[in-house]
Amino acid sequence: MSRKLGKIVANHKKKGQKDVIEEYKKNLSLIFKKPPKYTNYINSLMHIFGYFSKELNEEEKNFILDSFDKYREDKVHLSVPVNLLKTYVLRFKDKNLVDQTIW
Repeated sequence: MSRKLGKIVANHKKKGQKDVIEEYKKNLSLIFKKPPKYTNYINSLMHIFGYFSKELNEEEKNFILDSFDKYREDKVHLSVPVNLLKTYVLRFKDKNLVDQTIW
């Protein structure tokens, strides 16, 4: 669905601004009608993890990845891996990640 939004914004059909905005709103509302799957969250968490994984030792990496697995298995709430990652985002002061909405 996000690809579709990208195509709308690219506006290859040269629609007017008002039409583009209306089409974007319509499709965006469809995205928010169904909650994200846990796999979407895992993908986002892995992406964030990739920003600083080289800075971590093997035990730290395994601990974070284990929290992802526990979330995937529904053994812990999403807040567990999210808060764990946030501690590293704050530690490494990554400006791109600090302002992400996942927090």
